[in-house]
Amino acid sequence: MSSSAAKYLISKNVNLVGIDSPSIDIGTDGRFSVHHMFSKNNVLIVENLCNLEKISDIHFKLIVLPLKLKDATGSPVRAIAI
Repeated sequence: MSSSAAKYLISKNVNLVGIDSPSIDIGTDGRFSVHHMFSKNNVLIVENLCNLEKISDIHFKLIVLPLKLKDATGSPVRAIAI
């Protein structure tokens, strides 16, 4: 995701961004700019989502279940759309 797209989402006060790729940052960005922008603005990131095409409605509930890891800044999750 580009920095300008991240800034736009932050301006819209989103609180979570999900993506179907391994990282929210562009592959050449070793500074993880978008990760830092979202972190500073309390926007959660869920990466590596799959089966998004199976969500048939624009209104759904998203349940994200992380592992309870001590002193971690991230976790694998089970993401469920209902």
